[in-house]
Amino acid sequence: IADQPFAQKVQGLSLTKADQGMEITFVSDALPSARDKMDILTSFQEKESIHLTWHCGNGDEIILKNNPLVMQFVEGTLVTLPSGAFMQATAQAQKVMTDIILEHLSDEKNVADLYAGCGTFSFPMAKKGYAVRAFEGDGKMVQAAQQAIVPTTLSKPIFQQRDLYKKPLAPKELSEYDAVIINPPRNGASPQFENIAMSKNKKLIVISCDPISLERDLICLYRDWE
Repeated sequence: IADQPFAQKVQGLSLTKADQGMEITFVSDALPSARDKMDILTSFQEKESIHLTWHCGNGDEIILKNNPLVMQFVEGTLVTLPSGAFMQATAQAQKVMTDIILEHLSDEKNVADLYAGCGTFSFPMAKKGYAVRAFEGDGKMVQAAQQAIVPTTLSKPIFQQRDLYKKPLAPKELSEYDAVIINPPRNGASPQFENIAMSKNKKLIVISCDPISLERDLICLYRDWE
């Protein structure tokens, strides 16, 4: 696509490969023209299962969507992803992190999954028999998880939309869970960690992609958490 006229407007690309389908997102500071849309559709007209999005400051505009993006976080559970849904960097990394979480859970029953996305960790924990309540700020991802197709044998996690930076779970709320899983965004989740430190929760599993924000967040725990 580098030789296409619309490429001059593109400032970046992101690609998401789901179990079924693939999304390509063009990042720009302007909306595509009618000619841009035509050129993009022409460039990808022979590609099946491609979901194309043009992302700019005015919002996302879905240009082409042949088939939905579907993830299977556990066998038999199908989640149709919204455009731009957060995913772990690779399938291998996702599996490693999921395995680590499950290895560190044992006799707990009620688990809170904070910044849960579309249920990357929530569904595997539910499959293992844990009662999971998942909190996520993005309404589209919450809706996708709520509408997931799950086996009748799986106790579906409860998904709730909540901005955990502006309205973190209070210490009393956190104390209702036997374990808390938190996978904060790159800028961290200091307000939520401050409340975790004041809670009576005894098990916390943290997944982080940024060592700087992680250090800042963990200071709260070192200082106050018993």
